Amino acid sequence: MNVATKYGVYFRKDGITIRLPVNPEELPIEYPTENNRYNVLDLGEIVVPRTPKLRQVSFEGVLPGDPDDPLIQTVGGFKPPEFYINFFKECQDKKEPLRFIANRYHENGGAIFDTNIQVIIEDFDAKEKGGETGDFYYTISLSEYRDFAPQKVNIVLPKVSAAPAKAVATPQREVPNNVINVGDEVIANGKYWYSSWGAKPFGTANNKRIKVTRIIQNPTKGQDYPVLIGVWGWVKMDQLWKA
Repeated sequence: MNVATKYGVYFRKDGITIRLPVNPEELPIEYPTENNRYNVLDLGEIVVPRTPKLRQVSFEGVLPGDPDDPLIQTVGGFKPPEFYINFFKECQDKKEPLRFIANRYHENGGAIFDTNIQVIIEDFDAKEKGGETGDFYYTISLSEYRDFAPQKVNIVLPKVSAAPAKAVATPQREVPNNVINVGDEVIANGKYWYSSWGAKPFGTANNKRIKVTRIIQNPTKGQDYPVLIGVWGWVKMDQLWKA
């Protein structure tokens, strides 16, 4: 097999591979990027690399109508131009991705790197030229396709043996019977005083219903009456009971 026959451009879809009957004269592949550029004080212009954009492939060629055309490289596998035109148009109309493959070889037969990417057809045109009946000339533009469908992940959970649930007794909280706070309604009995240190006793409460307005939590020396009842005096805590 000579080098001209080995060097080929292929398309593959749904398990079917077709080869272009004639290699294009040129096979340009663009590798665009979209880097950001900024001007920074003392540094001038800088560039920040970004993720490369999609590769682009555009070329033109001929689809011979004569199976004996000397340019044909698909020896023994001739297909008329209509076959290739229908193939590309169907992929384009259905918006179906296909695989683009270019197998490259040196003149001495040594392999060069291959291009093998998934693409979609951005544009395809075919036309005839006067005096060349049966031959079709085409131009095709391809864009790299990246699959963006969500991936399915199978999660296997460990087996847990079912064990009888144990009843857990919740301990009952101890609730104070007569904890008095500011704002509580209380019943007061006994003497009440003008000040929190017991100055000037001026009355006696007898089942008097009133609201607590102030409490001295840690009375200092001489402060024997830590609870202020309304506006009328101070009493000891043990003289009060919640209403």
